[in-house]
Amino acid sequence: MTSRRHALVELQCRGISKYAIYTVYLLYLVYLHVLFRRYASTIRRVYEVRYDALTQSVNVLDNNEALANVTDSVRYQLSTLHDRPTDRPSASVE
Repeated sequence: MTSRRHALVELQCRGISKYAIYTVYLLYLVYLHVLFRRYASTIRRVYEVRYDALTQSVNVLDNNEALANVTDSVRYQLSTLHDRPTDRPSASVE
C-alpha cells in the first residue's frame, strides 16, 4: 500500500514540475522556424499567392485574370477605407 501511495505522489509531483527540455524545445522550434523561412525565401516561383481572409482561401496569381481580380479587390478595400467617415471633427478654416 505504501509503495502504491508513494508512486501516486511521485506521479503528481512529476505532473506539476517543469522540465528544462521544454524550454530548449521551444527555442529549437523558433530556430527551425527561422531556418525554414530563410530556406523558403530562396525558392523561386513563377507565380505568387495571396491569402483571402474573407473566404479563408489561397489565390494563385498565375494569370492576368487572377491579377485583375486581386487588383479590383484591393482597390475596393482601399475605397471603402477612404470613404469611411472619421470620428474626428473636420478642421474648417473660416
